[in-house]
Amino acid sequence: LLCSSGEPTAADLYMKAPVARSANRMLGDAIAALLTDLPEGRNLRILEVGAGTGSATAAVLPELPYGRFDYVYTDISAGFFAEAESRFGGSEASIEYRVLDIERSPIEQGYNAHVYDLVIASNVLHATRYLHETLTHCRELLAPSGQLLALENLRGQGWLDLTFGQLDGWWRFADDYRPHHALASPAIWRSALTDVGFEEVAVMGVDESNPDNQPDRGVIMERGPAEVKEPAGAWVLAGDSSGVARQLAVELAAHNQRVVFAGPDGRSDGVSAENDAAIIETKVEMQERESWRSLLEGLPADVPLSGIVHLAGLDGHGEDAFTAELADDVRHAGASALALMQGVSDADAMPAKGVWFITRGGQVLEHEHFGQLSGALLWGFGKVVSQEAPHLQPRMIDLDPNAAAPVADLVNELMYPDEETHLAYRLGLRQAARLVRAGSVTERMSIPEDSHWFLEPDAGGALEGLQVLDAPEHPLEPREVRVAVEAAGLNFWDVFRAIGLIDEGLLGGEMCGRVVEVGSEVS
Repeated sequence: LLCSSGEPTAADLYMKAPVARSANRMLGDAIAALLTDLPEGRNLRILEVGAGTGSATAAVLPELPYGRFDYVYTDISAGFFAEAESRFGGSEASIEYRVLDIERSPIEQGYNAHVYDLVIASNVLHATRYLHETLTHCRELLAPSGQLLALENLRGQGWLDLTFGQLDGWWRFADDYRPHHALASPAIWRSALTDVGFEEVAVMGVDESNPDNQPDRGVIMERGPAEVKEPAGAWVLAGDSSGVARQLAVELAAHNQRVVFAGPDGRSDGVSAENDAAIIETKVEMQERESWRSLLEGLPADVPLSGIVHLAGLDGHGEDAFTAELADDVRHAGASALALMQGVSDADAMPAKGVWFITRGGQVLEHEHFGQLSGALLWGFGKVVSQEAPHLQPRMIDLDPNAAAPVADLVNELMYPDEETHLAYRLGLRQAARLVRAGSVTERMSIPEDSHWFLEPDAGGALEGLQVLDAPEHPLEPREVRVAVEAAGLNFWDVFRAIGLIDEGLLGGEMCGRVVEVGSEVS
């Protein structure tokens, strides 16, 4: 392997060798066991450290819930990424490729702290210089109660020293846990993990009750702390009248964040009675850029600005609003968002986690009949901001019009943003906007060769449920004509009928063709 001209490769060793296949199966089984009680609809955030040739990735991906995970494939260099992407897919498969040196702080490398539910490392942690530093960096990546899974060789073996021992990296260990060899026993792993704050450490595949048992390898499973102290940051909330911003402020404060709650009815003294240390309530003229500039320039200087959240789009008169009320809603949401962004520009503010526009019913999803016009305007405004001021990292979240605001989920979105910038919560599920590649959608409908057919919409309004039904020829009634249709138009009526907003009628009413037969009483 070390001296060949290219065959076998490192990938062959890690994926095809019997010992590697056995170890990877062990890792896959551990993932499956860990996810047994995963709640329905729960989206997993996973990071793999030192993914390299992808041997562990290949064992892990089949065990993950389809369509409900975001996977970050990392290595110390990008050299493996092109081949891995061709094998596993990229963003369309919810896989992102990023460089990560786990011996350095991941926060300093651009990763967010306490984001990932699962951190996976296969035969990589032992190859670092100081275990306590490496494990601390892994813990920094984990969300509260997140799991670290590490597949490791647990004792030295001659064949390993004869091969990998010829590489300088095999002998890099320099910590007190490993005075003689890079590989560590289950007891040493348990000690090192406990020392840096991990809980409930277990080693799968090892009978630790027998002191004479010296296993070759195992999967080390450990849970991160249930509570983590987030790095301090400041948040500006452009408040709403429904109370969502106030709830959000309390939850952010519980995550060690300083919150400035801004609105037209704020306290003149600037300090809220709820939590003097963490929540500052202040008055602002929502539609005045100078008012926002003044607020942003006066933010506490002892913490960095993490994010700005516009929630005024949650105010509104609902689906039964009259025209004048709709105009008021649009004016309030749009003018306040514009003034806020102008104030951000004037103050040269740079929120580390972006600007957020929170709406309710701003997007009309499949099977939905009504929406909120002011929310739709804010989504359009947010897209303009993404083009004209991409450094502000604008994101839009649309809440379910028929459910209470998921405050805990909103806090999670704000504190641990991912690559998704257009999100909607419906029926407790997190949905992301997607452009679907041609060829991955339902195949084109097969149209009969004969002329006696019609299109029948799906009862639930699903476009993929359109059906071609037979239309037997019948004798014409008085005042009827039979037309051989050459072309039919597609207008808004047809779209509304197809998605279920209109309950009756045939598609293609606007058409042109040849009259081939007329009934009685037709001149």
